[in-house]
Amino acid sequence: MNVRYVSAVIVLFCVLLISSNSAVVQAVDDNEPRTLTPLTNFGQLGVEDLETNYYALIVEWTQKSSLDSNVYVEVCYIDPRLALATDVLAGKVDEDTLEEHIQQLADIYASHTPFKIKLSHDTDAKRLDLREWEVTLTNDKGDKYVLTDVTGGNPELKASYSRGNFYQADYDVSFLTSGEQFLDSNTKWMSLSFSKGDNHYEITWDFQAQASALEMNVFETTIKILISLLTVLLCIALIATRPKVSILNERFRTNQ
Repeated sequence: MNVRYVSAVIVLFCVLLISSNSAVVQAVDDNEPRTLTPLTNFGQLGVEDLETNYYALIVEWTQKSSLDSNVYVEVCYIDPRLALATDVLAGKVDEDTLEEHIQQLADIYASHTPFKIKLSHDTDAKRLDLREWEVTLTNDKGDKYVLTDVTGGNPELKASYSRGNFYQADYDVSFLTSGEQFLDSNTKWMSLSFSKGDNHYEITWDFQAQASALEMNVFETTIKILISLLTVLLCIALIATRPKVSILNERFRTNQ
């Protein structure tokens, strides 16, 4: 009877330990930071990226703010995945030309960092000249580049449910980064600043969860290994003690 009792304890203990393992891993997953992660390795682009949702990427990479004189600004970083999705939408790339297209993107991002900037104002289209602002791109490493490559900017009358009629000017801009890719896997953040006279405004993309996510994955894996190892060792130890329990039972029956 005691042997069956010990066996039941072993099974129950293993079940509880495995459940604890799952609970810990789930807690780690729930606490994992969720922030932007730019694509910096073009070797990660593949056929599956041809199906990436263009509009979801626009939302993901767009930051909104306001400048002086009631001028509103939207800035979208053209992440390589977004650049690819844009070209797919325009019919410029398919599965047959994907490899060559990825190489072209890698060459572009090695020396340019592209954005789309939208300036808008409720009533005055003359306030939408981006060239009146000094726009600077910086990152946590201290790299700094001033915007010089600007195209577009013709104001158009727009309408929306929330704002009614307003004027908007769209700009395609690119920062020349001296033959180096501006972002890499260790970049913690990048910032775009708008300066004019005494006015200074800043928009930041936070990538710090890249390093945190890597550390979290290592922590999660370590926990899994340790708890699994502990489970095995405890099972071995409990099983190894079963003959001793049998001997005690035999002695108990003999004494009776």
